Amino acid sequence: MEEGFRSIAEYNEAGLPGCISLVNSVASAEMARINQFLNGEDGLSHIRTAAKAASQFGRADQALTLERGLVQIPSGQLLVCKIFLQKCTHDTHHPHFNPAHSPSEIWKYAPVDERKNLGVQSVYRTKENDPKQRMWFVLDHALALPEYLVEFDYITNPKSVAENRRLAETNVINEECNNLFKGITETQRVLEQTQIWVQKENNKPQTIHLTAQDLDRSDMGCLKRPLHNFMVTCHIQELMNNRFEFIEDEKTG
Repeated sequence: MEEGFRSIAEYNEAGLPGCISLVNSVASAEMARINQFLNGEDGLSHIRTAAKAASQFGRADQALTLERGLVQIPSGQLLVCKIFLQKCTHDTHHPHFNPAHSPSEIWKYAPVDERKNLGVQSVYRTKENDPKQRMWFVLDHALALPEYLVEFDYITNPKSVAENRRLAETNVINEECNNLFKGITETQRVLEQTQIWVQKENNKPQTIHLTAQDLDRSDMGCLKRPLHNFMVTCHIQELMNNRFEFIEDEKTG
């Protein structure tokens, strides 16, 4: 991204949409990714686990699990760009776009007809029930300049706000990541003795030689929060607190 977008010809050769697609709404930019997560194996696994935890509240629907923060949506990224639209027109052939579909999906079933837009550098479509939300298809990569990469986390539970602020402290996130990294190796040894461990060729526990400082030195410090979230989701901290022993849930009558 430091040298700008690739040419339209390069995108075409790679089987990608022959344009630079942009939207002016975070919801439109994220909806397809979130849907893909919730409908994929990882998302469904999160929802099943969360539904079991949510049963104590009397109901275990998806909305409740999201509301209480029991399903953690993966961190997102937004690329903020400066665009010179030059000669821009509304796509009369396909006037609307569905934000639930990714730009690649939209381009497959409703590509921009360049023959009907000769001399035009960009084409836009609107969301059907909200014309202020737009998607642009810029047909000249030189008119799009990427400026900022914004990384963010979803907070679905008000209690998570305090946790988010706590982990924003560098010394706190570093200490917790380092502690969890150390627990991964021992966790693998514990799982190896259970039916959870999937036996594969050369599938032996691996010693993790990684620290938060290593990530910072390699300009990958942005991965600390996603890795921390993932390790917490895997209950590594609980295993460490239980001296790497599984504690069965108490049965309630």
